[in-house]
Amino acid sequence: MLSRVLAIFCFLYSFGRNVRSDDSYEVYFEPKSVFMEVGESEVIKVGLNHSVDYYTEFHLTQWDRNGREIILEDSNHAVVDFISDFSIEGDNIKPAFINIWAKSSGKVYLKIKTKDDLKIINMNTTQCEVTVVRNRWVYMLQIISGWLYFGAWTISFYPQFLLNWKRKSVVGFNFDFAVLNVIGFLYYSIYNIGLFWIPLIQKQYFGKYPFSSLPVLLNDVVFSFHALIISSMTALQILFFERGGQRVSNMCKGLIVLIGIYTIVICILGGVKVVLWLEAFYLLSHVKLFISFVKYTPQAVMNFRRKSTVGWSIGNIILDFSGGVFSIAQMLLIAYNERSIGGIIGSPVKLGLGILSIGFDILFMIQHWCLYRSSSNDNKF
Repeated sequence: MLSRVLAIFCFLYSFGRNVRSDDSYEVYFEPKSVFMEVGESEVIKVGLNHSVDYYTEFHLTQWDRNGREIILEDSNHAVVDFISDFSIEGDNIKPAFINIWAKSSGKVYLKIKTKDDLKIINMNTTQCEVTVVRNRWVYMLQIISGWLYFGAWTISFYPQFLLNWKRKSVVGFNFDFAVLNVIGFLYYSIYNIGLFWIPLIQKQYFGKYPFSSLPVLLNDVVFSFHALIISSMTALQILFFERGGQRVSNMCKGLIVLIGIYTIVICILGGVKVVLWLEAFYLLSHVKLFISFVKYTPQAVMNFRRKSTVGWSIGNIILDFSGGVFSIAQMLLIAYNERSIGGIIGSPVKLGLGILSIGFDILFMIQHWCLYRSSSNDNKF
């Protein structure tokens, strides 16, 4: 009895496999991703997991990163040139070889459609990612400039920290700057997390800039987290080292309260869908821009009143200036290579940080080396 049951089960299992293999198919692309320069051509393979019993016609379609199909006849911004229909002969398991030409910079996803009633179970989920840039060398430069700005801005936090540690004093280091710096990088970290990790924010971004890359890269995320940690450690030095009667101003305290109220309002607007969460994160990132402008001003005024830059690290300024230059350079390179302003206006906080850093750093360098040069010899960092 048991042997009969097993025999029936094996028969049904084998029959089910045969039916499934005859009636359903899976498509594959080789390679699954292609990186090209404008004007280049590549060959990709498209095939099925087993042979078709009859002549079958297929068509490659293009989709943007927001999941919308691109109709080539109506598109003025096709990333790859028109792709002809292709077919697979009956009883032929060999893949089709498709030529694609890079027409314009951007990124698209290739999928297939069938003109027959062929059941392809993964037709909507299997795709080939095609990335096109204007110039490969420019692409390498934008990667290098990104890590250079990351390195310069990351190291820039340490001269002030080490100077305070060496002097066992925070006299000359403005407390408003220290506190606002922590708050600013907290908001910058939140903004970077949103664009780099949250799918909903990314979907809304690509809906606005379908052919652009994300303006927030891995080095942006790592930098903001590191900046938050080291700026917090520097601010904590205020509690342990000589302060010389300095304190956080009432204006700074009031500003912190206003920022808190602003944050609550923006979160409510995003929660009730008055604004998109992408817009909400943009609005929150403006806190970092505002703080970057405000936080430098007390330090510049303090240097002016004291007629001295002692206690304020020039090493921090040099590295901060370098980071600002490399950050803006990366954004310009991305915009050029992708022919899209999304690389610039898509991240206003990053652009604003670079401009503000360069502007204030020039002012601090003038104070240190030109206006109050004789009083700056005590700064070793």
